[in-house]
Amino acid sequence: LVQKELGDIVHNRLARILEAGINEGVIEAATPVGRYKFSHDRMQSVLYEMLPEGKERELLHMRIGMTILNNFHQDFHIFLATDHLGRGKPYINDTDKIRTAELGLEAGKLAFRKSAFALAEESLQFGISMLPPDCWTSEYPLSLELHSTLAEIGECTGNFGQSTKAIETVLTHGATMKDKLRAYHAVFDKCRAEGKFEDAIRMARLVLQNLGQPFPKIPTKAHVASDMIQVKLALRKMSTDDLYNLPITLNSVHIQKLRLLNIMATSAYYANKQDVFTLACLRMIRQSLKKGLTKYSAYGFGCYAVLQIFMDNHDHAYRYAMLALKLLEKLKSRMVEVQVFTMCYHFVMHWKRPFVECFNELSKAHQTGMEMGDLDNAFASAFGALHLAHHTGAALAETDEKLRNISMQSLQYNQSEVLRSSLPFWQLVMNLIGKNNNPAVLEGEAIDILNSIERQTDKNFLSCRLEFAARVAVAYYFEDWIELRRTLSLVDGKYGPPKAHYSFYECHFVCTLGYIELFRKTGEKKLKAKFRQKVKDLQRWVNDGAVNIEPGLAIITAELRSMETQDADTMDHMYLRAAEVAQSMGFLQQRAIAHELAARFFQELGNQEKQRPHVLCAIDLYRNWGATAKAEMLELKYAGVLAEMMSERTDG
Repeated sequence: LVQKELGDIVHNRLARILEAGINEGVIEAATPVGRYKFSHDRMQSVLYEMLPEGKERELLHMRIGMTILNNFHQDFHIFLATDHLGRGKPYINDTDKIRTAELGLEAGKLAFRKSAFALAEESLQFGISMLPPDCWTSEYPLSLELHSTLAEIGECTGNFGQSTKAIETVLTHGATMKDKLRAYHAVFDKCRAEGKFEDAIRMARLVLQNLGQPFPKIPTKAHVASDMIQVKLALRKMSTDDLYNLPITLNSVHIQKLRLLNIMATSAYYANKQDVFTLACLRMIRQSLKKGLTKYSAYGFGCYAVLQIFMDNHDHAYRYAMLALKLLEKLKSRMVEVQVFTMCYHFVMHWKRPFVECFNELSKAHQTGMEMGDLDNAFASAFGALHLAHHTGAALAETDEKLRNISMQSLQYNQSEVLRSSLPFWQLVMNLIGKNNNPAVLEGEAIDILNSIERQTDKNFLSCRLEFAARVAVAYYFEDWIELRRTLSLVDGKYGPPKAHYSFYECHFVCTLGYIELFRKTGEKKLKAKFRQKVKDLQRWVNDGAVNIEPGLAIITAELRSMETQDADTMDHMYLRAAEVAQSMGFLQQRAIAHELAARFFQELGNQEKQRPHVLCAIDLYRNWGATAKAEMLELKYAGVLAEMMSERTDG
């Protein structure tokens, strides 16, 4: 290359310099033949620092960059040329600036594909800096591509500073709606990250209107009913194979319509706009059936599966969730893979499949999402996986540490909206461990973070619901019956967790136990009606195949039986059986609850012989789980029983 560019004289001189460098130990020969490397990284740094700063150094970078650009074309050389030209930017000739702008775009896209998002942003900014002042006239396609790609980076890095400027530029200079679509999608990503869900819905509706797909400003029950009937009639005629074998369309307008409906559905869910969510889901299905499948069709069927859960059609829900997951293989789009997995395993699959299986899939989705730059779904999957691990008895100290790491990381990536929905759960974990002076009150570090987020953004209804579910849990675990009664009335009303959400199980289980305990203490008939209805729900779901509910139902069945009989052997058998069912599923905390309730029953019965082993088991299980505060509460509550046991052992 040197011989070609600079001639034999310079080539021979360079050969002598290289030979001298080898003799002095500064450089050494490398493979293949003709390559050399510095003998030590520090040697390269020292020699580089010897170059005068300013023009001479920048000119050298520019010449190296242009030489690489003109002669090498592998991925590594693209990045290397971009780096050198960026350092020598002031001395790039005007005639070469368009080529270097194209290089910046190529390097940016390549880095994007490799999930090197910071490098992609830097490369794209360099490319934009090489554009002429009249670029939107003289170099419109290149300018549009550079700015649109940069606009999309914000979602992948969590840094919307540079992407916001690029978005504004595209929306100002874009010639058509089609040219502006990528920028609009970047706006939607930004809105969701900042919790501005209603803004995302409003803008998506306007863009849909522009694309010839009207969507009612305020959907009514009539709108929803009409679409629901049409979808049900169409699906009734088609098997799963028929749906899977629908043709794939490449029509760009149709693809964009489904993508916008996808955005509306997701935003409406978080904004608690149920009619908007339902109508957007139904229209994704209608469009897919009418125009053909796109990569967003998989998400549409996933949403439809969630609607089936809302209507208690669990078998249908499982069918459409499985179809959504299967379509991912056919449509081969990793861009929606994480979103579909998050939807299906957060809201549907756990109604039929064990929590541990859902945990594994959400863990994979988190990793894929981070690689693809789908940050909101990546973090949602991470928090979901940790919540499911909690259900299956993962050590609380380990869960606490992982929640802290993921929470801090999500703040770093400006994903506060995903984080706020999991902060109440994290505080519950810390209360159980004993990181709160009053564990019966849901307050502390995680709630402080939640409050600081809510002061800066719009209210997130999902977060409110999950916070009240956590408040019910701490009140029940730590026997604050007054707070439990107050919170139960809210959870059973406006602030109940979403029915399909994985947190729904624990909340329904704890609420049922709470109503049973409050009924024991007060005898109020309305409380009895409450827990009877919840027991019917639990039994129906187990009959529909909800395996994860079986341990909780076994515990509640024992509690109900305890109000009908005082036969010690019968109740001992039922509580032990409930603990065994929980153990078979790996639900350590529900094993502990089964033994704790047995200890409470036998204390009221005055049967200390039966009570003692349950007290010990409950305390040991809570300690093994890491619920130190809960174990200490039981040790204090049963101090007399434990003292007698210790005395007997000492006497023995």
